[in-house]
Amino acid sequence: MRSRLNSCRGHYLLALVVLMIAPLWGCVVPPDDLGPNVYSAEEIELVTLVRQGKEYARAGRNDLAEVAFRRALTLTDQYPSIYNDLAYTLAAQNRVRESIATFQAGLKRSPTDADLLRNLAKALFKAERYEAAQARYEELLEIHVRGELTTVDDPKKGILSVPELAEIFRELAVVEFQLGLLDEAICHSSTAVIFGPGAPQVVRHARVLLASGRYPLALVTLKELVLKLRDEAPSDLVFDYGLALAAMGDLGTAEGAFNRVLARPDAGEVLRRNSKLLLAVIAERTQRPGVSEGFIVELAADNDRLCTADSDREAERYWPITLADTAKKLIEEYCLHEHAAES
Repeated sequence: MRSRLNSCRGHYLLALVVLMIAPLWGCVVPPDDLGPNVYSAEEIELVTLVRQGKEYARAGRNDLAEVAFRRALTLTDQYPSIYNDLAYTLAAQNRVRESIATFQAGLKRSPTDADLLRNLAKALFKAERYEAAQARYEELLEIHVRGELTTVDDPKKGILSVPELAEIFRELAVVEFQLGLLDEAICHSSTAVIFGPGAPQVVRHARVLLASGRYPLALVTLKELVLKLRDEAPSDLVFDYGLALAAMGDLGTAEGAFNRVLARPDAGEVLRRNSKLLLAVIAERTQRPGVSEGFIVELAADNDRLCTADSDREAERYWPITLADTAKKLIEEYCLHEHAAES
């Protein structure tokens, strides 16, 4: 056995040596037509402009990036990636209409480009043109089914990857929710979880369910993952689990979930603030006004914009309306009392 292995190694080394010295013997001769790889001045300028544009964009100088990408397009309009880059810089300058027009111009030259289609859909969503965004996502998925998608990096991409499908179905679900197509939104949100079964997709799916009033289904979805992950469950998952419990009337278990969020070092400022607000709501509903007021006072101390119109109130997004209304009432009562005390 060992002699065979040594023989194999010997043959390998012999072949390697032969390849190294073969040119010296004249066995391997470069072809006559192999010339130097020389780029034209225009090609060099194009590459330089695109590189400059990307560097400016990374540095936050989108105005200069725009100039570079526009100059690149005067040299050639055959590269959809340049349209994509230019559209991004326009969007970063809040020029959404121009960004949309640029994505569309790129798609005229490359109608099956996955990046352009998806980014156009995102831009349309940002412009609140939800029906148009939905159409672009559906077009993207139809081309995926036909196996005809392309990208700059892979002209023969064909189909979307599993992680890409998870994100695209999630984005489509959000668009459909904005259009009031709740059944379609829940369906595509569920599909996103199938393609991306981890905690982030489950949390986002549960929020669609909560916002749609499907509280029992949201609770089942969240509870399964919370029990599976236990102490490793991320804070936003535990928070939404508490929200679903509160929506279903299990205020005691919900209170435990929100306290668990407050005890977690990974909980961000907004998550901690919203946990305190919901603990105030639970205390109010369980006839503990002193406890409720204590949480509101803490919130005011942590957030000097609590009584202003621009206060970040997550309750306005996907919380069950009864919880959101109670939270709003508690804040308004506190702010009215403070205003009266100051005057």
